[in-house]
Amino acid sequence: MSGDEANMARFCATALDRCLKSGGRVEGPSKLEAISVLTSNPSSTKMPHSIPVLLPNGEYHVIHFDGSTDIGDCLSALCVRCAL
Repeated sequence: MSGDEANMARFCATALDRCLKSGGRVEGPSKLEAISVLTSNPSSTKMPHSIPVLLPNGEYHVIHFDGSTDIGDCLSALCVRCAL
């Protein structure tokens, strides 16, 4: 297996493990999620997706997540960022 293939295999194994530890998924990946993983290099980061969130103070904070991240994890990150 080449370096890229090995990196992708490692990413997939890690993503599957995280998903199983969080209780699995009810729905399969969305088209947007699949395209995001396929068009980027997910092996270079643990969290291949991100979304900018405008905070009340006018700053943006980028939340990083993957297919096994639940909304509670994202909200916790925002609360920490806002010192709540």
